[in-house]
Amino acid sequence: MFVALGLLLGLIALASVTLFADGGFLPLLLPFLAAGGLFAIALKMPPFEAQRFGALVRPLVIGAAIPALLMLLQMAPAPSGLAHPVWASVRAGFSTPVAGSISVDIGATALALLRYLTLIGAMLLATAATINRDRAEAVLIALTAATTAISLAQLSAEIIGAPHTRLREEAFDCACLGVILSAACACFVFERHETRRAKLGLRDAKFVYPMAASLAAVLICAAAVGAARSGSLIFAVCCGLGLFCAVFLVRRLNLGRWGAAAIGVTASAIVIALVTGAAGTNPDPALPS
Repeated sequence: MFVALGLLLGLIALASVTLFADGGFLPLLLPFLAAGGLFAIALKMPPFEAQRFGALVRPLVIGAAIPALLMLLQMAPAPSGLAHPVWASVRAGFSTPVAGSISVDIGATALALLRYLTLIGAMLLATAATINRDRAEAVLIALTAATTAISLAQLSAEIIGAPHTRLREEAFDCACLGVILSAACACFVFERHETRRAKLGLRDAKFVYPMAASLAAVLICAAAVGAARSGSLIFAVCCGLGLFCAVFLVRRLNLGRWGAAAIGVTASAIVIALVTGAAGTNPDPALPS
């Protein structure tokens, strides 16, 4: 499983680099990393983890198979009644019969299928790798580091006025996700220090430095979201962070089901009020930019 974890971390790092790297070679490596990780899992996964993994991903695999089959159906030769009308014009230019398909561009559909399968493979790889608690912690830290690095790079580009990258919106989306991940890291560091310092005698330095790094990551990602000047992103960050804080409070205060329900109702009322207020002046149900 060490090899699978390494390939997953490499996949995360490579996906982060592709946001800023020009050229089409790096994205082509993503399917190979996902496939290699799944192959390593198939060889080395312990039986008890394999049983749990199968129970977790069975609904995902069944649901994910439907779009993949539809894409394959679009590329397959189809009778004239189902084929796109453009194929009738194509046949006229060839002396040999040309099989039509539902898709106009079979190559583009195949590329979309490859990207879709890469995404599903990455999800399966992440699920298998994070069944173990220690590996899950490593993946959380890696994701936080990746989103923070993306946020810092994009924030620096906005400050110095560098030309926008072709995936600027995706970089800001990663910054939005980075706020939640870095907050989760801060909670993880706090709970780890609280539960292990008495047993292992951990020094304060092993709490202060990781906590400072987590809070710095929160500030960097939040600053990147602010630099986007997008009400929709700010709205998404507030909703995600509020939900995360609500879950944390329910766990820490031991509020039980009634406390969780009260926090859920309050959060729902706030969200409805925000959406209603925004929709009154903007057809997009999000905070105005």
